[in-house]
Amino acid sequence: MSGETFFMALSEGLQSTLANVGYDLMILPCASDQDENEFLYRAVDRRLADGFIISNVQRIDPRIDYLKKWHMPFVALGSSETKGDYAALDLDFAGVAETSVQRLAARGHKRILLGLTAQETNNNYIFLAGFKAGLEKAGLAFDERLVLRLHDRISGGYELASTLLAMDDRPTAVLLIQETMAMGLYQRLGEAGLHGAAADIVLAASAVLDIVLGSLLLVCRAARTVLLAMLAVLAIHLVAGTVLAPQLWIDPFGPLLKIVPLMVATLFTLAILDER
Repeated sequence: MSGETFFMALSEGLQSTLANVGYDLMILPCASDQDENEFLYRAVDRRLADGFIISNVQRIDPRIDYLKKWHMPFVALGSSETKGDYAALDLDFAGVAETSVQRLAARGHKRILLGLTAQETNNNYIFLAGFKAGLEKAGLAFDERLVLRLHDRISGGYELASTLLAMDDRPTAVLLIQETMAMGLYQRLGEAGLHGAAADIVLAASAVLDIVLGSLLLVCRAARTVLLAMLAVLAIHLVAGTVLAPQLWIDPFGPLLKIVPLMVATLFTLAILDER
């Protein structure tokens, strides 16, 4: 698992819940140069845990079959097309992508670049399906040249921006499946002097994170951690928007102005959390 805000909040919630029933959470990080399938097989063979939660679920995931074969309890953090009766938890990635495209199209964008991860995770395909559905509803044609697969890290976002800048007919908006890539994207666009373009990129790149945190607040017992993460994201939005696109303060839709009451509401929820 990568060090994203989502996994930080998720792991704390899991640890808190498991501790209440006498279990401990053990995180087994798989290095990027390791085969994640073989990594899990070894962990199962050695009986390192009583059960597993697997992430980065693939479209056809052999880990699921292996865990079922050895009757090892597990939950898949993400859906898969692997057949069988097993527990899986997923978020509405397709809905996020579709809504994001429609929002960008409503702002006049007709060429939208999509950044997916280089891994064969199933949510890539789900997100792509939602992206296509959003384009269709907005009356825009799908162009597979505007879909890039990159490493889900800062360097991936930097590479995506470099590819964008090299295009003759540049896209005017970017949608990312993974928020970490946004930092590299901002960096490269800033180096090219394209500061004004970051406003729409911030909107699209943060859509997934906003929905994930909102969903975790409903189901996660570590509400304080989720609320603090929300507060941090709101602060980043406010600062980034002010620096990169200060004109948004007078935008009639108030994309920056509305962050202030949201921060106040989040702080108020934190203050009364212990009374709930």
